[in-house]
Amino acid sequence: MAEWRPASQTTFPPALEKRLNTFFDRLLESYPDRVVIHFNRDHKKLAERGTELRRLAGYGEDNDKFFSDFGFTYVNALKQKTDSHGTYEDLVARLREAFPDGIVCLYQAAAFRDDLSYFARKKMRTAKQILRNAGVLRDRRPDEVIRPEDDTEDFDSPIAAPAVEVAEAPAAAPVAEPV
Repeated sequence: MAEWRPASQTTFPPALEKRLNTFFDRLLESYPDRVVIHFNRDHKKLAERGTELRRLAGYGEDNDKFFSDFGFTYVNALKQKTDSHGTYEDLVARLREAFPDGIVCLYQAAAFRDDLSYFARKKMRTAKQILRNAGVLRDRRPDEVIRPEDDTEDFDSPIAAPAVEVAEAPAAAPVAEPV
C-alpha cells in the first residue's frame, strides 16, 4: 500500500489516512493514467466510497480539488458532454448562417443532428419545432423539388428486373367430375 499525501499538506487522522491510501491504491488500479472519467458509471461502489472519504477529508462537494490534491484529474463527463453542444443561441446562429434561405426538410440539417436532438430533448420539443422556432424551417414552394444532394441516382429510372429463369409448372392431372 502506497502512502498518498495531498499536495495541500493537509494532515488527517490515522484511520482516515489509511482509508484514503486504500481508496487511492484501488483508484490507481482502475485509472493508471490518473484521469478519472465515468467514475460513477464504471465503478459505482468505489465512487460511493470516494464520496464518503471526500466529505470526511473536508473537501465538501468539490471532486476536482479532492482528486487533484492527490495527483488525479477528475473529468465530469456530463458537464463535458453538455459543453460540447454549446448553447441554444449558438445553435440557432449556426443554423441561420448555414441556411440563410431556410430549409424545407429535416435531412437538409443532417450535419446538426446531434445538437438538434440534444436541444429537442432538453426543451421537450421535436427537432422540427426547434427549427421552426429558430426561423430556419420554412414551407416548401410548389415548384420546389426536394432531393438529397448526396444521392446521384435518377429517381425516375425504372428498376431492372432480376434475370431469373422461370420453370414451367407441371401439367395438372385431369380432375374426374362426379356423375
